[in-house]
Amino acid sequence: MRTLRRVLLVLLAVGALCSQFLTAPTASADTAAQDKVRIVPSQRVYGETRGELMTELWTYEYQRHVGDAVPECLSVGKDDKVLAGVDALDSTCTIRHGRPVMMFWSATCDTGSPPPWYAVTEADQIRCAQELLTQDNEYVKVSVDGVATTISTPAFEVISRQFSYVSPVDNQYGYVPGPGTASGFSWVAMVYLPKGRHVLRLQVKYAYGPGFTTTKTVDVVP
Repeated sequence: MRTLRRVLLVLLAVGALCSQFLTAPTASADTAAQDKVRIVPSQRVYGETRGELMTELWTYEYQRHVGDAVPECLSVGKDDKVLAGVDALDSTCTIRHGRPVMMFWSATCDTGSPPPWYAVTEADQIRCAQELLTQDNEYVKVSVDGVATTISTPAFEVISRQFSYVSPVDNQYGYVPGPGTASGFSWVAMVYLPKGRHVLRLQVKYAYGPGFTTTKTVDVVP
């Protein structure tokens, strides 16, 4: 259970493209694409890197209180244009056509947790998070409307540089209360969907067990 809570899961979309994602490095290029499912490792999304978006999500997660409501459809980034999610519940979310859905599988190491999640310097935290993510997972696959692809590949790797957080006394994960620092390592994909309803699934295969599959529905409106 400790490993599960250290690996932050956003249960959202991806589509099946293996050859096209490298041709669309920016959000402006992504949003101008044809009306089809696309998965891209965008370098920037509305001016922010994927690593910066992950930092925003992790900072939010570190600072949550016990009993805080779990948001089913959380938007992050500039003007809240990137749909994410920090819940493990099947749910339905609505986004406007052209806006991305961010899917990721991620781990952090920090100064507030015991070993093996404890590390102090940025370099040690990144190394620790990468080891945790890669050793615990055999693969991470995502699908849109039944078409799957693997995102646990070097193309989708993202590093979140060291950031600061303040965990409350009644924080949800039992971190040492107070200020701390953390760094993250993730597989992050930006997904663009055609208008209409899409069924999105995330499949995680653990190196030490069977893993699990979750489902999220996304309605894309004009």
